[in-house]
Amino acid sequence: MVNKVAQDVVLNNPHIDSLHVYKKAKHRSKNESAMGVYWHRLKIFWMLRQTHFDAVVLANPVPCRYSLRLARLAGATNIIGAGQPNQGFTRSFSSADFSENHQVEHTYSYLSSLTAHLPDVPPVRVYLTKSEREEAESRVHALFPVEGQTYGVHISSRCAKRRWAIDNYAAFIHILLKDEKARVLLFWSPQGALGPEDMGDNARAEKLLQLVNSSRIAAYPTGVSA
Repeated sequence: MVNKVAQDVVLNNPHIDSLHVYKKAKHRSKNESAMGVYWHRLKIFWMLRQTHFDAVVLANPVPCRYSLRLARLAGATNIIGAGQPNQGFTRSFSSADFSENHQVEHTYSYLSSLTAHLPDVPPVRVYLTKSEREEAESRVHALFPVEGQTYGVHISSRCAKRRWAIDNYAAFIHILLKDEKARVLLFWSPQGALGPEDMGDNARAEKLLQLVNSSRIAAYPTGVSA
């Protein structure tokens, strides 16, 4: 189960048998009511209650009482996650139990509760539909007719304290562009991408394009079709 903001990361993944997507009322679409959002969430909870889980992994490497509460509401009895043993976990993880440095690697550490032979973290991959792939290829070719090494840089974050300064992004992109074959696609969340009240990062993207000032960087806002 994932929230609406993260659903595109796992959509069409052939390794996932069942996907439940929930959203917060503030992320509802323009023609969607808050009551409709809550009703959909109740239906998800009902489906979860009808499902037998051998184990539930709270895929967050820090304690999250909301995820734990949801696992309990779903009727799970074998719960794996970050927290204290007295919180009802079958296997609780402390900070010392996580491997490596990245959050994804930390989350992957939970698999040690399910197997004695922990596999390597696989390469990052998203699964596009045929039409999505064709549209992306067409857009990229229109932006960069000449073949080269393509990099993607995404500047948006919902949390202000996690946002990198635009000057830092500009310096990083200038380093990439030292390679004459390099070209950069600039991704960001435009206004309204997360909900009617979402201001987006249009202004930050425009400022970054001005700072880099190169024909080898192109705007590619997320959540917008060509």
